[in-house]
Amino acid sequence: MLMLPMKNCKLHKNAITSLSKGNPAELPVHQRIRHARLTAGLSSTELAATVGVGNDVISRYENNHITMQGMDIELLKKIAVACNRDKHFCCDDYHIFKDNFADYILKHMKANALTNQALSELCGVSVQTVKQWKRRRCSPKYELWEKIFKDYKK
Repeated sequence: MLMLPMKNCKLHKNAITSLSKGNPAELPVHQRIRHARLTAGLSSTELAATVGVGNDVISRYENNHITMQGMDIELLKKIAVACNRDKHFCCDDYHIFKDNFADYILKHMKANALTNQALSELCGVSVQTVKQWKRRRCSPKYELWEKIFKDYKK
């Protein structure tokens, strides 16, 4: 049986079972958050206090009641660090992209020899929007990430 350094967190038997399955980095984000919290021995209340949010926020994240686009990347990084994990442990590829999107866009453009004009046509946005992306003033929507950038690794 998996032994965990619990403080005030009471584990349900299903939680122990889910912790012992496979690679946690392959879990969906909401399960990764719970996994990180439980293996760190934190209750959701303790984690919420540590990262500076209400317990309801942690509950919504862990129970998958927030869309991927609606998740706060800075909060996901704080959760991971509070649970003694790499800052991107609770992030999926989309969140990592959002955290570094300007770098991804520049490297994608260079690798594919794309001009601002060519990328704007590919994405169906204005040249000005592409320039704003590169300056980190706004970021591509989830649908564009899925369509254009998802398979491109930094």
